[in-house]
Amino acid sequence: MIAHGVLTFGVVVGLTVEYNGRAVAYGYDRIRFPRPVRPGDTLRATSEVVDLADHRNPRIGLVTKQYTGTNQHGDTVLVCKHVLAVDRTPQPEEPNQ
Repeated sequence: MIAHGVLTFGVVVGLTVEYNGRAVAYGYDRIRFPRPVRPGDTLRATSEVVDLADHRNPRIGLVTKQYTGTNQHGDTVLVCKHVLAVDRTPQPEEPNQ
């Protein structure tokens, strides 16, 4: 028995994505599942910024991150890229609490 790829994708993305209010998902690309995930596996996830680009709107920048999921043996079970549109406008500083 193996876990469905969508479950693996959801777990890895859920472990890596941080929401700060300035970015919105633009899309996922090149999703690969090199090895299956089996019941009882422990998953780890990492993310790395692999590209920064301009958008046609100068107030927005594009950030491409690569997510990698591995199991307890260090085998890669998922690799994908995530493109985010990020608001570049300066944000007001939050008051000290």
